[in-house]
Amino acid sequence: MDSIEKRTSSALILAGGKSSRFGSNKALIPFNGTSLLGFIISQLQNQFTEIIISANRPPDYADFNIPVCTDVLSGAGPIGGLHAGLLAASSEYVFVTACDMPFISEELINLMRMKIDSENPTAAVAGRNGFIEPFHGFYCANLVSEIEECTTNGNTGIFSLLKKISPAVIDFQDENIFFNINRPGDLDTLSCI
Repeated sequence: MDSIEKRTSSALILAGGKSSRFGSNKALIPFNGTSLLGFIISQLQNQFTEIIISANRPPDYADFNIPVCTDVLSGAGPIGGLHAGLLAASSEYVFVTACDMPFISEELINLMRMKIDSENPTAAVAGRNGFIEPFHGFYCANLVSEIEECTTNGNTGIFSLLKKISPAVIDFQDENIFFNINRPGDLDTLSCI
């Protein structure tokens, strides 16, 4: 494994949401012969040596045989999951995605790795037509204190953090990576992609 792959060898899947719009734990819904989470894990295993799930109900994920970290920052939402994952991961940069975003792009991951290798940004995230997708991105582990400062000041939104740290944005036109599942009907859309 070369230097940049070592620096970016960890991936984090955010699975701590309440799935209130979906009605059940969407990470565990059947998808493509496995579960949605299992499908995402299978894609990440091709790119990362360490995969961590961020969730506040670890027993729900015991069958995956993957480490589960829980929030240290209570009630902070996705940014709390990011914080917990950065603390748990062993690499300098951690690729972060969400359990309801089934499409992972190897091409995008490689573009982000090249950006990290050449510029050492605090984060590298996907963008498309002016829209930023924060949960297809690499975050530097040293952002832990920035996240803690944000949450102490009441800013628990991921976009508040991104505004503060000015990440590198990788323009990526494959709209599939931006697709996420919020409601059961989204599964019908997913089957058409």
